[in-house]
Amino acid sequence: MPAPNPQKITLYDVVARMIELTQQHKMIWRVLDGAMTADNLNRMTAVLETVYINKRMRLYQTQEVYEVSDIVSMISSVSLGGLGTSKRSRTATVTHLEIVNTTGERVFEFPQIPPVNDLLSAAQYQIVGVADFFKDLLGDEELPTTTDSSKLALQK
Repeated sequence: MPAPNPQKITLYDVVARMIELTQQHKMIWRVLDGAMTADNLNRMTAVLETVYINKRMRLYQTQEVYEVSDIVSMISSVSLGGLGTSKRSRTATVTHLEIVNTTGERVFEFPQIPPVNDLLSAAQYQIVGVADFFKDLLGDEELPTTTDSSKLALQK
């Protein structure tokens, strides 16, 4: 990968590089047993952790619940003389990539950008040993990468 122009480096570039390093096993992730996070009650996945260039990073998903006003119910309520609003709960899966200090406290959280989900997939792929499983399963055939493993089912 050519060196990006330092004036135009984006967080997308940073996370893409982290994915690349993870796939090359230059950034090694591990499952952090018993880890507490700011969003521990809503956590859906294990907390994954790596240390790279003296920065400790954590990666995990949470299920977030939020309220959404139902505009149709609100309009109906107002037209019938009421002023109340109807709210509905919705959930969203949020992938967190954080830099933490030595005590595990979050000091920086990457924004919610799509490549963070891909980094989580690459880290899980690495930790579980999917490449070794495919190698054992397929023998000497070419191994799929995390980016094309979803195409496997379509090729068969």
